[in-house]
Amino acid sequence: MSGAVAINVFEYSDYRAYLKDFYRQKKLKNPQFSYRSFALRAKITSPNYLKLVIDGQRRITDKYLNNFIRGLGLEKLEIEYFKNLVSYTDCDSSADDKKHYLDQIIKLRSRTQKQASQVDGTMTEFLKHWYICVVRELTLLADFQDDPKWVAQRMGNRITTKQAKEALDCLKKLQIIQLGEAGYKPSEALLTTGDESEHKLIVRRLHYQFASLSMASILNTIPEDRETSGLTIAISKRRLPAVKNLIRDFRQNLNKVLTTEDGNDEVYHLALNFFPLSGGNKQ
Repeated sequence: MSGAVAINVFEYSDYRAYLKDFYRQKKLKNPQFSYRSFALRAKITSPNYLKLVIDGQRRITDKYLNNFIRGLGLEKLEIEYFKNLVSYTDCDSSADDKKHYLDQIIKLRSRTQKQASQVDGTMTEFLKHWYICVVRELTLLADFQDDPKWVAQRMGNRITTKQAKEALDCLKKLQIIQLGEAGYKPSEALLTTGDESEHKLIVRRLHYQFASLSMASILNTIPEDRETSGLTIAISKRRLPAVKNLIRDFRQNLNKVLTTEDGNDEVYHLALNFFPLSGGNKQ
């Protein structure tokens, strides 16, 4: 059947979703294509292995990873991306290992984005490092100075002067901050990435970076300058969408209220993380 849209592995953050679309596309082009056909092409003895992986009943083990690559017909850069995608999804070791695979995925994806849309390209660069978001907020402070050394010092030397300069240059280039009568200020009062499903991988990494800063603040910031609390509660999973909406509404309303304030003298970060402790999806 003609008219099937070619799929691009670099657009996927879940290798099972990629495999599912790969199979559908092959089936569209050739109705005779089957899971057995893929197994023969990949030299896998189990004719149903692809289906089991797609359905989440099996993983792609190291033993069969190269077989899948053969069956998918991937090329050099695609192979590297797919391997990291599999490792990222199925990683059972430390969070640092999972972050390593995530960093590799984002790096490989950026090498293939020859023509990203203006919005996607802007968001990807803006969200690349946690401190770029912070520097944007620093421009709202009454004592802000367009000076990398001042920025680094104002942030408690959590970043270097070089990183501060890179952040300022990025914000100016993307026109997220613009020069006016009062100096550089944000071009938009409110800025959001939308739901995590948009820019999914880059936002995950950003949350990880801020979570690391949050953990450090528990030890390094006096209680009077922070608010740290938690809630452990048993709920029905069917209520999770309602809980997520309540958290999002709170965050968005707080953002609107605080954005209208004047006389800012510090930059804070709010981290809300409602997560399962009795199971839940690992990805």
